[in-house]
Amino acid sequence: MRKCLALGVLCLALCATAYASSGSPLPADEALLLLKEGNARHVSGNPVHTLSGADYRVAAAKGWQRPAATVLACSDQITPVASLFDQGPGGLFVIQVAGGLAGPSELATLEYGVARLGTPVVLVLGHDDCGLMDAALQYEKLPGQAVQITAQLKPAVAKAREWSPTASGQDLLQKSVKAGVWQTMETVLRKSPLVRDQVQNGQALLLGAILTSSTGQVAWLGQHPEQGKILAAVHAALHKPKPRPKPKAPAVEEAKTEEQGGAAPEAAKSAPSKPEAAPAQGKAETFAPDPKPTPKAAAKQASKTAAKTEPGATQEANPNARSQGEGELLLPEPEKAPVKAKAAGAKAAHQ
Repeated sequence: MRKCLALGVLCLALCATAYASSGSPLPADEALLLLKEGNARHVSGNPVHTLSGADYRVAAAKGWQRPAATVLACSDQITPVASLFDQGPGGLFVIQVAGGLAGPSELATLEYGVARLGTPVVLVLGHDDCGLMDAALQYEKLPGQAVQITAQLKPAVAKAREWSPTASGQDLLQKSVKAGVWQTMETVLRKSPLVRDQVQNGQALLLGAILTSSTGQVAWLGQHPEQGKILAAVHAALHKPKPRPKPKAPAVEEAKTEEQGGAAPEAAKSAPSKPEAAPAQGKAETFAPDPKPTPKAAAKQASKTAAKTEPGATQEANPNARSQGEGELLLPEPEKAPVKAKAAGAKAAHQ
């Protein structure tokens, strides 16, 4: 029985290798099954691929294979990603970067894997003992440019604390790692139009997972829980209508008409009779603004200024309105200015 089972697993792995080396695209569900079955073999200690140097040399001589997935993982992860999923040389297109963050270079590499190599699965892989995430949790100041990594991981830590205010230690670290995976997935959807289009068209599957380093077991998180909301926010931002030009002020139109000599005679006729200096005085009263506005006008202007400076009327990002990750486009709806605040502004202007 064991021999038959081992033979079946070997057959499946060889078929997967042959499929990967062919030019035909691999469906996303089959690619995901290969990853899950490969991880099961890794955990049980029955891998098919030994991943020796000779294997890589033979694969390199045959040419580049078609990988089943593009994997973005953390550089702090010790277990090789190919071994983790028991895939042969060229079976995965792996990107490892500190913290598993998706910067411009990582996004470009992801797009290469999806568009050029045709990987049907994009996997963001975190690990439960991430030292970089722990440094961000402990507010540890890393040397040199490494401090930028912990700075970019802090939103994930803040999200984890928001989920569980009383969490601490290893529990808080694992929640932060999970939030970091969501954060990277959200960044990919927002910042990479190519991957986003592939996901929307069903040609690629963006997934998250977390590795338990002590056992080698991969816990699958699936798609981003707010993927639809993120895609809708990006679409709305890209198709936002341009604001219409503001109408010209009446005073400007009257000034232009006066320069052309059209309305000056009518203004002169309507002006009341005064002493010799009356024409110039009447002209100034007709077209120049009153240097001392009335109390009613001052109150109205103060009310407009108060409404503009109210916190609810600004477009600042509210952390509670963001999804489980770093939100740049997902802003809350602007709140209407409270009537009481406007009345207070008018009262202050009268005083």
